Amino acid sequence: MATTSDDKAIKVWDCATWTLKAEGTAAKRVSTLTFAHTGTDLLAADKFGDVWSYTFGGPHQAVGGAAGASVPATPTPALPTATPTAAAATSAPVGLTASLLMGHLSIVTDLVVGSDNDLLITSDRDEKIRVSRYPKAFVVEGFCLGHFQFVTCVHIPAHQQGKQRLLLSGGGDGLLILWDYDKCVALQTVDLARLYGKKTGAVAGGSSEAEEGEAAAAANLDVMRIVSHGNVVVVAAE
Repeated sequence: MATTSDDKAIKVWDCATWTLKAEGTAAKRVSTLTFAHTGTDLLAADKFGDVWSYTFGGPHQAVGGAAGASVPATPTPALPTATPTAAAATSAPVGLTASLLMGHLSIVTDLVVGSDNDLLITSDRDEKIRVSRYPKAFVVEGFCLGHFQFVTCVHIPAHQQGKQRLLLSGGGDGLLILWDYDKCVALQTVDLARLYGKKTGAVAGGSSEAEEGEAAAAANLDVMRIVSHGNVVVVAAE
């Protein structure tokens, strides 16, 4: 498990023993972070739109420099695989080594690695979802464009159908969009703001589409988080 806070600290925890395994300090405040499917690479985006890759290695140190810079890599120690002992549980955490992957012109709001660990999907406050190669994120495969306001979150659902690579996204426009992110094509869109307006009575029955749209906008519903288990998707909005 990885955590971060307003003090720019990044910490990696072993959930089996709840011990601190690695830590470092980012140069800029982190906006979102996730693990790659390797389990040893931590990806984090900062408030300036840069996305960094952090690996375990070296003593505790400040990580992440100015945009366009990277911290020289240091040898990565092997992680213990045996059952931790009391001495191991109290051992000092290792540091993090940072390298710059890519940059946005806007704040990155969320990021996720594709199911095959070959694509990096990032969303920002300029209504865009970018699909880039991973780890060579300077190669852009495409954009998923369909939101009308900032994108708040992206999520790869646990249930995938056939050869389609599915992605869910939510935004400040109250939309929940299902994508085939391999082709950057929207498959289905649900206007949660409009549904919320109808449920609360903000949208009267028989209203025109324009009136429904105005009422939905007045509801000001932001999708904040998407999670899934099997074929069930849960959306948190406010």
